[in-house]
Order: sequence, then structure tokens, then C-alpha cells
Amino acid sequence: MTQAGSSKFGQLIENLNLKLQSPTVCDLLWEGDLPTRIHLHPDQKKVVIQCFVHDLSFLTGLLRQQVIDTALRINYLGLRGRHFSIGLDSRDFLTVTSTRSLSELDPESLIESLSFLTDQAHRIRDLIQHVTLQNAAIVFPQTAE
Repeated sequence: MTQAGSSKFGQLIENLNLKLQSPTVCDLLWEGDLPTRIHLHPDQKKVVIQCFVHDLSFLTGLLRQQVIDTALRINYLGLRGRHFSIGLDSRDFLTVTSTRSLSELDPESLIESLSFLTDQAHRIRDLIQHVTLQNAAIVFPQTAE
């Protein structure tokens, strides 16, 4: 690992008054309980921002397939516009990820990138919760006996 990339990343994070969990990783809980990780790519030239949107391990069958198909369609649009991607990690968490060049980042542009990505993550989380009826108040009528 080169010291220059790690050092510049550390300064960038410190300028935002955030704390590093290691020389190349900053974990934070963004507004709306959105776990977010900012880390230095192993090539030391890029910064990766990753939001952990939703745990999909509880979904099965057709509903799971529909949620994943929807995520893939959003992924296609994300790659065509302002670059971000959607994927599943090894724990079945749906993630929204963006990569930026370390040399082009300053504190303001990192905050702007974080804001954009977390906005997308919140929208996707809301969509999943809506599709899966996760926050629905379903009332079953009482039958008279």
C-alpha cells in the first residue's frame, strides 16, 4: 500500500470531521439509519462509497426475483446517467455503490457525492419497502360470530 493514497484519503475524511476505522476505511450511519462505508480502493487511486440499502435475505421466490429485477433495471439507468451501481453483497444486502477518483475529490465534492448516493439509496429502500409491503398496516375484517 502506498502511503500517499492512504494519507490523502485520511486527510479528506478528517477534513469532514469523520473518523477512520482503519487507514483506508470510514464507516458511518447516515441519516435515516443508512449504514455507509467510504473506503480507499486497493489501487489507492479511487474512493468507493457504498450504502447498505436493505437486507434481502428474508425475500424468497417470485417476490425476491421481482425486487432483484427492479434493482437491475435501476442499475442500468444508474450506469447510463450519473454513475452508481446496485448489487448484492455476500450477506444478501442490497448495496448502492459509487467510485470517484481520489485525485479529483475535495471535502465538498465528497459530501456532494455522498448526498447524491444516499438519496438514491433512500429512494431504493423506500421502493423495496413499498413493494414488499414491509411498512403496510394490513387490517383483516373481523367476522361476526
